[in-house]
Amino acid sequence: MTPELEELFARQSRVDQVHATRVAARLIARGWTDRDLIAAALLHDVGKIDAKLTLIDRVLWVILNRVVPSAVPIATRLVGPRWAVLARHQQIGAAMARGAGAAPIVCALIEGDPESNRRGLASALAWADATV
Repeated sequence: MTPELEELFARQSRVDQVHATRVAARLIARGWTDRDLIAAALLHDVGKIDAKLTLIDRVLWVILNRVVPSAVPIATRLVGPRWAVLARHQQIGAAMARGAGAAPIVCALIEGDPESNRRGLASALAWADATV
């Protein structure tokens, strides 16, 4: 990664840095070597940088998304700005990565763009993110 992207990675919370590193390691362990995919794995949550998330926010967000995803928009309106950032962190993160000079495919992977799955990259990233 470029120094600008490394700096973006470093701005993440320690929790998000550890998570992102585990996602990247899981991909590498499965034989994925695509540099753009690994960069996207390390940067996929940078959109959360300014959200000021608590541990409770993170836990409730994951549980709600997995158990009752249809309730997420309502909960987001009730909780407020932190969850509004969570709801849009992919788009926010892609814009941040783009601003730091990331390759278009890296930005597309961060954003969850379906076009980024032509080589199975988006599916691989989603799998690794969900299993770590």
